Amino acid sequence: AKKLIVLATVLIVVNSAMNLGSAYAVRSIIQQGRSAEELRNRNKSLTTDQESDLNQYREWRQLMRPTPGELQKDADQWRGSPWEVIKRRGEIVYKYSHNVAYYSEPSFDVWCMIFLGMGLFKARVLTGERDNRFYRKLLIAAYGIGIPLNCLTAWLMLRSHFDPVTWLFANSISDSGRVLVALGHMSAVLLVLKRGWLKPLMQALAAVGRTALSNYILQSVIAAFLFTGYGFRLYDRLQRYQLYLVV
Repeated sequence: AKKLIVLATVLIVVNSAMNLGSAYAVRSIIQQGRSAEELRNRNKSLTTDQESDLNQYREWRQLMRPTPGELQKDADQWRGSPWEVIKRRGEIVYKYSHNVAYYSEPSFDVWCMIFLGMGLFKARVLTGERDNRFYRKLLIAAYGIGIPLNCLTAWLMLRSHFDPVTWLFANSISDSGRVLVALGHMSAVLLVLKRGWLKPLMQALAAVGRTALSNYILQSVIAAFLFTGYGFRLYDRLQRYQLYLVV
C-alpha cells in the first residue's frame, strides 16, 4: 500500500512538472507564432521555422481562441443530425483519446488517481476500517491545504481572464489541491457513515455506488439528449451558472 501511495505522489509531482513545461511551451508558441503572423501580414517571406511556428500557433488558436464563426460551426455540428454528432464525437475521441499515448500528460493524471485509490484501499482507508481520529486528522489536513490551493488557482485564472498560459501554470498547483480536497470529501463521507448519520442519504449513495457503470452510461445518455442534435440541442446555449442546474 505504501509503495502505491508513494508512486501516486511521484506521478502527481511529475504531472505538475509537465504542466509547467506545457505552459512554457505554449507561451513560446504564442510569442513566436504571433511574430510570424505579423511578418506574414506585412507580406514578408517566412523561413521554414517561422512557417512551422505560424502553423503551430494557428492550430493552438483554433483550439483555445476560436473565432465567432468557428464557434458557430462547432455548435452547428453538435446541434445537427445524429450522424453529424457522431462524426464530431469521433473526431474528438480520435484526436484527444484514441491517439494519445499512455505516457502523455493527461494519462499521468489518470494513473496517479488509479494508484492512489489502490494504495488507499490496501491501506484500509477507503474501506472505513481506520478509527475516527485518523479520518478527522486527514479531513483537517486535506481541506486545510487543498482548499487554499484551489482558491489560489481560481484567483490566478480569474485575474488573468482565463489566460491559457496562466491556466497551465495554475494547473501545476491545482493537481495537488484537487487530490487533497477529494481526500477531504472522502474523509467527511466516511466519518458520517461510521457515526451512523444521514442513513437514508448514505443508503442512496451506496445504491448509486453499486450501479456505477449504469449511472455513468445514463449520465452520458442524458447529457447527449439535452445538449446535442439527439434531443433539445442546448449545446452552447446555457451560461455557466445555468449548467449547475443541469449538474
